[in-house]
Amino acid sequence: MIAVYEMSAADRAAHEAASYVRRQAAAPLSDKEREELSRKLAERNKNSRR
Repeated sequence: MIAVYEMSAADRAAHEAASYVRRQAAAPLSDKEREELSRKLAERNKNSRR
């Protein structure tokens, strides 16, 4: 494993960001967000079949 002092600034930033993301609790989507994601997914699926 790479020691922290051997990591580049970008590596340290990525590690810090990943640590921050893992600490966040999952929040349920609102009905509006769920509908929007469903619409986008349906559109993407439709486009990928072409």
